Amino acid sequence: MKLKVVQILPRLNSGGVEKGVIDLVSFLKGVDHLVISGGGRLVRELEKKRIKHYQLPVYKKSPFSLLLIPEVKKIIKKEKIDIIHARSRVPAWISFFASRGRCFFLTTAHGMYKNRFFSQVMGWGKFVICPSKVVAIHLHKNFNVPEEKIIIIPRWVETEKFEFLPYEKRRQSNIIVSVGRISPSKGYEYLLSAFKKVIRYNPYLILKIVGEADKSKLKYLNYLKTLVRRFSLDYNVQFLGYQKNVEEILKEARILVAPSVIEESFGWVIIEAFASGVPVVATKLGGFKEIVEDEKDGILVEERDPDALAKGILRLLNDHRLSKKITLKAREKIEKFYQIQN
Repeated sequence: MKLKVVQILPRLNSGGVEKGVIDLVSFLKGVDHLVISGGGRLVRELEKKRIKHYQLPVYKKSPFSLLLIPEVKKIIKKEKIDIIHARSRVPAWISFFASRGRCFFLTTAHGMYKNRFFSQVMGWGKFVICPSKVVAIHLHKNFNVPEEKIIIIPRWVETEKFEFLPYEKRRQSNIIVSVGRISPSKGYEYLLSAFKKVIRYNPYLILKIVGEADKSKLKYLNYLKTLVRRFSLDYNVQFLGYQKNVEEILKEARILVAPSVIEESFGWVIIEAFASGVPVVATKLGGFKEIVEDEKDGILVEERDPDALAKGILRLLNDHRLSKKITLKAREKIEKFYQIQN
């Protein structure tokens, strides 16, 4: 009999957590998967794969969310669930109580949580999965999660989907790409300031920012658009919003820039760029530092530093030998450490 596992997460819109769940239920064989979420555009992906989905408002950061515990208990009993796997804090609180005496409770920590009681639940799983060493160390140090409970499982990339394009073909492109939700944590204002400096040397460059802004971040998106106008970048900068097929965006990219200003738990788009043969400039923070070796398979720069970002971008634009070398090394790293085994 197959193991029955339910993944529970706030929503199924865009983002690394959501993408991770879709990929996991697609590639992890020998398991019957179910998903509980607050809904979203990626529910269609589950339907295509014939994965059962229960829609519950498990995204509300409110004590009233605990009223969903009986509903989740019913699902566990009805579906004869063996493991409930929580991907965020509100779902984890609900799952922790709903699973008591009924099934195993696991968590995956997708962020560098502040040391507050609300976040403690992410360390209460029978096992706690972390996408990087930096998250594992953070949980052990700040939440006293025993090392023997922590399992480090890096994200992966489907190399058949993200096809490697040799640098000789890619160097003709004038497109620079940055991928991630529209949020101050992603440091897009610093990227725009850097790009203003970069186009002095090549006014034909285009910056494509891929990612959507939820309602709470619309003010920040408008601020970024104001900067574009202030810097006279209207021709050079495009906000593409959510894009389902990031691999198509990366096919035409000359460089990927990851300008985050917080310690990211991983850097999924970085390994996708590595797989595709796109040279990477990233900030020297968190999980980015675990993936990128400076000067070997990418360029690392200090956060909140437009001059450093501009310098890194210009190096990759002008030093073709370096760009070719790091794309080859990056692809080697993917094949060794981050390639999914179907």
